[in-house]
Amino acid sequence: MGELTQDQVNEVCAELKEQWSRKVEDSGRTEPVFIALDNTGFVSNFMYNYQVVKEHIESLGLIMPEIVKGITVNIKED
Repeated sequence: MGELTQDQVNEVCAELKEQWSRKVEDSGRTEPVFIALDNTGFVSNFMYNYQVVKEHIESLGLIMPEIVKGITVNIKED
């Protein structure tokens, strides 16, 4: 596999955004309520994975587009 490009990152993020939007829509809730009331672990897992990938992408000098507006994720190791 060759070097990762910004276009590839943008494509994957567009797909992730689509999946996220579909999940929110399927819940029948607004996005903030979906985030606040999720008891399945989907939101926390999604946000954690997004942040891990974002940090890696940015370490490569690329930009990870925002998928969920207004959310900041901080990962702290215990």
